[in-house]
Amino acid sequence: MRNSFALLSLILICSCSGYEYVSNPHYVPLNNQKNDWKISAGKGNCQVGYFITDHITIFSTGYYRNTKGLNNWDDIFTSNNEENNGRVHREDEIYNINLGGGYVTKLGPAIFGILGSAGFGGIDYYHTQDLVNDYKFEQFGNNYNIYIQPVIGLNVKDHFEFGFSPKFIRLTYYNLRSTLEMGDNKDDVSQDMYLAGRKRADMYFFEPGLTLRAGGKNIKAEMQFVPAFNFADTKQIRYRDFGVFFGIYFNLGRETKAEVKNSYL
Repeated sequence: MRNSFALLSLILICSCSGYEYVSNPHYVPLNNQKNDWKISAGKGNCQVGYFITDHITIFSTGYYRNTKGLNNWDDIFTSNNEENNGRVHREDEIYNINLGGGYVTKLGPAIFGILGSAGFGGIDYYHTQDLVNDYKFEQFGNNYNIYIQPVIGLNVKDHFEFGFSPKFIRLTYYNLRSTLEMGDNKDDVSQDMYLAGRKRADMYFFEPGLTLRAGGKNIKAEMQFVPAFNFADTKQIRYRDFGVFFGIYFNLGRETKAEVKNSYL
């Protein structure tokens, strides 16, 4: 019970605070057959893949997140709602769209693959501190990314799937615009300063994702854990260290269509 509460608290923290970068759910195909569709959908995200052959897949992913107007961790535990109470508040609006392809092969129950993708997105980020002389930082901009993602997994009789997907991503922010009011601050603002005044910034991330699926042959419950590491000595920007995603996974292909057709005979 205590562990469940700790996990729920972690998810609430990750969901309510604002970030300049948030890792997206991974596209992780853990079986392969020509004409198969792989569809994964959860809150604010969707991944759709299609197998052109038994080994070649193409895919598209989309992600949207908006924490504007939501309470963050400091808001939840601040009993004093009066002006100048020192409350720290962060919020964001982020979207990303990617297109990619890759090669997947199977050896018994084991799955191996290599995927590549490129995409674009945008971000609005806000950081304020409610003091006598308020600190305010706002960051707007666009980005594009390119990544390589190996896939190593295990498919147990089409009912349980386990996947490891270490993603190496290059992220480029451009068309950056920021506003800054250097009021009083009690919080670390060094990450705000990294992008303040810049028009462009390049950075690299490593995201070793873990995917768990369980259910029927064609429909499964899905959970993904996606930590993120910045290839820099210090955190250049405020990004989420650890993401947890829940969703529903669909595997639709020739056998599925045949089963549906036979059910009407």
